[in-house]
Order: sequence, then structure tokens, then C-alpha cells
Amino acid sequence: MAPLLSALLGCLWSSLSSLAPACTAGDIVGCYVDGGDIHRTIPFAAYNERGREDNTLEACAAACFSAGFTAPDAVYAVEYGAQCFCANATSALAGATAAPAAECQRMQCPGNHPLPGEAKEYCGAANRLLAFRATCADAPSRLPNWMPCGAGSPGAQLPFCDHTLPVPARVRDMIGRMTLPQKCAQTGDKMGAMPEIGWAGYNWNTECLHGLGATCLTVNGSTRCPSVFAAPPALGASFNLSVAAQLGVVISDEIRAYSNANGHRSYQNRPIGVSAWGPNLNIYRDARWGRNVEGTAVCVASPPPCPLIKPPAML
Repeated sequence: MAPLLSALLGCLWSSLSSLAPACTAGDIVGCYVDGGDIHRTIPFAAYNERGREDNTLEACAAACFSAGFTAPDAVYAVEYGAQCFCANATSALAGATAAPAAECQRMQCPGNHPLPGEAKEYCGAANRLLAFRATCADAPSRLPNWMPCGAGSPGAQLPFCDHTLPVPARVRDMIGRMTLPQKCAQTGDKMGAMPEIGWAGYNWNTECLHGLGATCLTVNGSTRCPSVFAAPPALGASFNLSVAAQLGVVISDEIRAYSNANGHRSYQNRPIGVSAWGPNLNIYRDARWGRNVEGTAVCVASPPPCPLIKPPAML
């Protein structure tokens, strides 16, 4: 039990600590000429990484808001697709040279992936700064699924919720608070709740056979659905270990996103956690067994660990 709780406490804490302000992009202030690194129209950069792949107007606004640019007249700006700048007042643009709006619609935001029918989101262009306003709020009060350590939780001040302590000490504290029936209740695929310490239990029954098994999720008016990939035998038949590794990264990101946004699989009241059941690692020897589709040869064709489940640092 201790190893399971150790992994869960670490993963659940990282979910909580990664929550960012919730921002919605608002009015476009204008398109402006920027002098690049030599003379910035807006000097402060929340990030200035030209290879950044997750930039959107909302992501830029959240980064600026987190950096303290929270004034009612705050203005945020994107440039060259992946750069983000911040000012606490539109007066920062007073001396800037205006440019035609079309010149700021040359580079799509790399983190923007619109569904059919949705408008693309643009993040300026080379030396063209797209300034905009946004409405932001502090990190949402909701917690990721199964998080036991939020403000107001009965366990928030207990040692097992103190992320500065070593994980083994936190696990010992939690186990020491359990009765024998409560310990036994932690051994099922849906772990038992302990309301007196804020522990809601945990759901191990999340599946990712060929993509996260979950219902579509609507957040801030935008609906997204989990990615669906080829069944494991088709993946194995490709003998492409790089594709298997990339698939694992996508599934991992989507599981964490669903957990943070309180997603679920619409099955036996099972919210998404931070883990999932993937394909079986072994090749089945008997074709009469009816669930051969759940096995994959790609893990057998690769030296351990399987590329589908390698940590990112090992890819």
C-alpha cells in the first residue's frame, strides 16, 4: 500500500501546484511595430522563447497575470508566434507605431488547435506585436480530482499534506491515521474514502488502451475530446517505437489535463485521476481469447522499458 500512496501523493501534489490563472482573451488593442531585442515596444517579457509550442493569447495573459500584471488597464501582447509581453497600462503603447491589423495575423498561435468551424487564433508576426486585453482570475478554487489537500480540507494542515516533508514520512502519517477496515478499503480499484481527513479515495479504473477513455470536456466554453489512436495490434504492427513513445506522451498530458479540470469517464461515477490502464505488455499465445486487441507487440519488440510508458527524460 505504501508505494501506491507514495506515487499518488507525489502526482496529486504536482497537479495542484501546476494550476495557472484562468484567463479569457478579450478586445484586441491593436497591432504595433516592435523593434525586436534592440528596442522593445513593451520591455517586460513573460517569456521570449521563439521555439515555444504552447503559446496562445490565454497562455500569455495567464503568464502576465502570474507575474503581477493585474491592473484593470493591463495590456498583454504576443509576437512572432511564441513571445509574450506585459504592461500594466495601455499607456505603454502611447509611443508605439501602429501597423495594419492584417500584419499581426500572419503567425497562428502554436498552442491553438481549433476544431472545424472555429476561428484560428493569431500571435502576431516577426516584429509585429498584437496587443490585447484579457479577463483573468486566480487559479480556480476547484481542485484536481481526488486531491485531498486543498484549502478547507480536513487534512490540509496534517503532515501527509505537507509537500515539504519527505514522501515516506507523509505516507507513514496517512497510514497511521487509518483503521484496519480503511486500510482494506484502499486495496480495490476504487479506493475507499476517509472524509475525516479529506481523502476522497482514488479511482484506478481509468483506461488508455488507444487514447484516454473519457467523455468530452467543456472548460471556459471550449469543448475538447480525448485523442483516439489506432488499436494496440495496429500500433505493434507498425514496429515504430517513436510513434509509441509520442502516443504515450499525448495520453499522459491528456490524463493530467482531465484530472486538473475534473473530467470523468461517465462510468460508475469514476472521475479521471493521474493514472490509467494501458495495453497489456505480452503477446497473446491463444487467439481464442476474445480480448487480444488489448495486447501490443511494440513493447515486446523494444528493450525495456516499453516506449509507450517511458518517462519523458528517457525519450
